[in-house]
Amino acid sequence: MPISLPDNPTDGQTVQIGTIIYTYDATVGVWNSNSAVGPTLTPATVTTSDTAPSSPSNGDMWFDSSVGKTFIWYDDGTSTQWVQMNPNTQTGGADGSSVAVYANFAAFVNGNTEGDFAFAQDTKALYVWDGTEWDKISSGNDESPIIITEPPTTHTLNIDGTTSTVTMVAEDPEGFDISYGIVYKTAGNTRPVQLSTDTTVNTSGVYTFTPTTNQADEGNFTVRLSASDGSRTTTRLIDFKLEFIPQRQNIIGWYEFADTNSYNTAVSTTVLNDLSGNSNNQTISNPGSLSGDGHLTFSTNSTINFGGSMSGQKTWAIISRPPTGYNMHVLFGSGNADATYYSVFHNSQGTDYYGYQTAWAGETVVDTVNGIYPNNNRNTSYNALTLGQSNSIITTGLQMASSAMVYNAYPTWTATHEVYAFVFWDVVLTLSEIQKVHDYYRNKIGAANMAVWQG
Repeated sequence: MPISLPDNPTDGQTVQIGTIIYTYDATVGVWNSNSAVGPTLTPATVTTSDTAPSSPSNGDMWFDSSVGKTFIWYDDGTSTQWVQMNPNTQTGGADGSSVAVYANFAAFVNGNTEGDFAFAQDTKALYVWDGTEWDKISSGNDESPIIITEPPTTHTLNIDGTTSTVTMVAEDPEGFDISYGIVYKTAGNTRPVQLSTDTTVNTSGVYTFTPTTNQADEGNFTVRLSASDGSRTTTRLIDFKLEFIPQRQNIIGWYEFADTNSYNTAVSTTVLNDLSGNSNNQTISNPGSLSGDGHLTFSTNSTINFGGSMSGQKTWAIISRPPTGYNMHVLFGSGNADATYYSVFHNSQGTDYYGYQTAWAGETVVDTVNGIYPNNNRNTSYNALTLGQSNSIITTGLQMASSAMVYNAYPTWTATHEVYAFVFWDVVLTLSEIQKVHDYYRNKIGAANMAVWQG
């Protein structure tokens, strides 16, 4: 619409038309519009603090100095709240994922939107929510965790089903917390059949393994232990094995002094019960004391008669601990001063021992001491022993006399020593099975307490 202005105005003359003020400029001869007239506006209040201001008015703004974000007080007539202004200006991605600031990792909130970021003030570390957990984002100079307690490279599981532990302790050079994990080296990371339950691990890096007692599941497997600072991971591999005594189904007599089902001094000091299930129970004459680690002392007059019911055995094993000063011994004899004896030890007499050596048809008599084959030589047998520790003395192929094979009864060749176990099979064990018998008992007694396999 046309605007009507005064004729012949003077310089600086003003005219208001509606909300516009026009001022006449005589120098150039024109009217200029230079301001708008409207209602008086009250500016909103802006507060800077770590905590929200009290009693705000609609439109008031608050800059939260603890997180570096600005909020506006919004009142829609039914509800009031502080609303973050321009939330997408603090983003970690184009989808508007937000950055939350926390005092430490323990204060982080889970259940966020995938792609959200979080910042830990104590460690100055940035994390991203992957939809399930917070993952640390590596930035700057970040080293992998250092293992300060190395785990063993091999580990033997307990055959009785009891748990055993492996420890791996790590620390992060930048000071971040360590989380521990485990992966089985199997298809699909499935639990090995040698374990009855999943492995557990605590925050101190102690892994607990629970084996199965099913002998059909014996065998080996490998695990990978891991230590992570949330960004980088350090790993170690360990080979595990679960080995049971071989030819368990062909054992005809099995006796262990550490097992109260076999030898229970609270019931009897002379009764030795058969663990094989064949009821070939024995009687001990003049037994000595039972040690705390399950070895029974045999003095020079302690004996066991294994004749008769044991005449069908084709392999026998004795786990024996000779003390310092042990120098000569015949393990089996008839109880008389005759030629019926077997397994002879002497610390200087290197002559052969023949004794009772009838082999089963088609078999050859083979005797071993911790894997060494003495070939009937008394001194070789003795030198294969480790005094003060448990030893495996195993013979195969020998047809024992059916009338009487008495343990520790050959006149003048008896010796004070200790025994952990006797085992008799009605099959001839192979050399690899003989070693498994040795390793089986070395696992039970402890590697530090039993001689090494020398074969």
